[in-house]
Amino acid sequence: MPVSTITCKGTLPVLTINGVSVPPCAYMSYQAEKADYAGFAQAGYKLLFVPVYAGDRGINPFSGIRPFYPGFWKGENRYDFSAAEEVFRLAVGSFKPGEVWILPRLMLEPPSVWEYSHPDELCRDAAGTSVHQSYSSAVWLKDTFAAMQAFQDWLTGSGLDEYVVGWQLACGWTEEFMRPMTHPMQFTDYSACALKAFRAFVRERYQTVGALNAAWHTECKSFEEVSVPTPAQRTYVPDGDCGIPMQTRDYNRFRSVETAKALVRLAKEAKRITGGRRVIGAFYGYAGTRFGHDAVDIVLSSEYVDFLASPFAYDTARAPGTDWVLQGALGSCRLHGKAWFTECDVRTHLSRPISEAMPRANPAGNTQYDGPIWLGPQDEKMCVHQMRKAVAKTIACGAAMWWFDMWGGWYRTPGYMECIRRSLALYSQQANERSVASVALVFDPYAGGQYIGACGIGQLLQPLAASGAAFEQFTLADFGLLDPDDYRAVVFLNVRTPIKQIDRWRSSCRSLVYVNCACEFDAAGGYAAASENGCVRVHDDWQEYRFDSVPCASLLREAFLTAGAHIYAFTDDFIYAYGTMVAIHAATDGEKRIYLPHRASLVDAYTDERPEPCEHFTDFYMKKGETRIFTVVPAQKDR
Repeated sequence: MPVSTITCKGTLPVLTINGVSVPPCAYMSYQAEKADYAGFAQAGYKLLFVPVYAGDRGINPFSGIRPFYPGFWKGENRYDFSAAEEVFRLAVGSFKPGEVWILPRLMLEPPSVWEYSHPDELCRDAAGTSVHQSYSSAVWLKDTFAAMQAFQDWLTGSGLDEYVVGWQLACGWTEEFMRPMTHPMQFTDYSACALKAFRAFVRERYQTVGALNAAWHTECKSFEEVSVPTPAQRTYVPDGDCGIPMQTRDYNRFRSVETAKALVRLAKEAKRITGGRRVIGAFYGYAGTRFGHDAVDIVLSSEYVDFLASPFAYDTARAPGTDWVLQGALGSCRLHGKAWFTECDVRTHLSRPISEAMPRANPAGNTQYDGPIWLGPQDEKMCVHQMRKAVAKTIACGAAMWWFDMWGGWYRTPGYMECIRRSLALYSQQANERSVASVALVFDPYAGGQYIGACGIGQLLQPLAASGAAFEQFTLADFGLLDPDDYRAVVFLNVRTPIKQIDRWRSSCRSLVYVNCACEFDAAGGYAAASENGCVRVHDDWQEYRFDSVPCASLLREAFLTAGAHIYAFTDDFIYAYGTMVAIHAATDGEKRIYLPHRASLVDAYTDERPEPCEHFTDFYMKKGETRIFTVVPAQKDR
């Protein structure tokens, strides 16, 4: 049995398998028959993710997408792994263990036969309609543990366990631990088991009924009278400045906490089943209450979870000339010694709609998977620039990655495979380098479910990436773990409570930037001045900026410059920097200029071109949507 670990000690994540370091750069496809496992393995990618399904439904009940493969969970203590074995065999091909490694994405939604047998364990909406299992169901967890053990027993008996180095646990909407729903206004979970868990949650939170009534403005006589807020209460808030009612705020928090606890329980069981010798992870940590991922602090603190993962957000429809944001606490992941895998599902001119590429899974009467979002630019060169952007963003965030060839065949050209080979070389080159971030973004992941008017983190990440500064992303709970000496500025988003340990940052001309925060400036000394979209207070040793809404890139840049942070570019293009890498994605056509913090020259990581530098910067022309990634060569080494 292979032994694997993931470590993050200030550098990019390190995946160790049987004592040997393997770049945590992988390949994944939903359709094994059309996947290019061999091509990626020959390009140096030893880590392959493969899909495995316990249940018998598609991954997204909203769209009606059909199953990609038959599930192995056929009923109580009945399993059939023939479909899983077919996928595994296609992935490993003629490769031996060590030439490739497998990390299955294990989708743990139960089969429909289980649901028919356990109606009391199902998630229910306000009308009583069931939507898969409830995350509060102890019966689902127990039976899922048995299915996970059966999966491991099959791996051992088939000999395929010699390839397996970990599990990616999957559940919920599109395997991402988001609550399933069949329409946008479907409110859950009103099941009996969820109500029982919610009552236990508020009992632990308030201890006494009197404290509960004082907070909720209710007249409950016992915790048994606690109810889940109605859909209307979860949709609307009172007029005026009352804010979100506490009952709804508590339920919003509970919803994320219950999801996080279910994930951690599954991860703990996976660790037990694999003897603690395999890395275990899952999709989790997307900032935004609609995802139910607010309780990322619970997952980050778990010893059983080794990695989190997410795709790039879809906020800008993945358009060229925009930043592809990762709206999670990737910096916090590193602080807790975990990796964050970026799912690089970069569309190309070879991408096809599911109706053409995978007709067996095509939703009946639904075109959700046929829209433009599933297609890439029709120019191969522009697709390569999109691929480079994904790689640069991943490295700049200190993350691991996998290429997600969703329906298969997206990257089968010499040009794409050359980009993929170069990307692995670039990642390996930066493996021992460290972050060059001079700005820390600190956000409250619970804010959206607790306060009216909370800004989405994606709204701020776009101008931050265009400010020209390198930055990292942390949760508010981890702010105390940060060393002020590592940063010149800190940006707070959606913080409505007093910030502990903030005095450590009020020195050395640092900038403290508050975006949509309920904060009071330190009025002792200094003076106030007006600023576009807010105001600033200047002290002898630091300055504090307050913005009522998301500021533009130039305002953020100004705040960082006054703190002495390094700015790589002033043209509102998107900058990604890490170690000896600096990259730029063009938001507009025109001349671009890269400033470096020391005398050095740039070498294009994909073409080996060396743009001629001036003494203090390097100029070159770019078209909108192009990406250039450079390695920085200090002047004394470039003679």
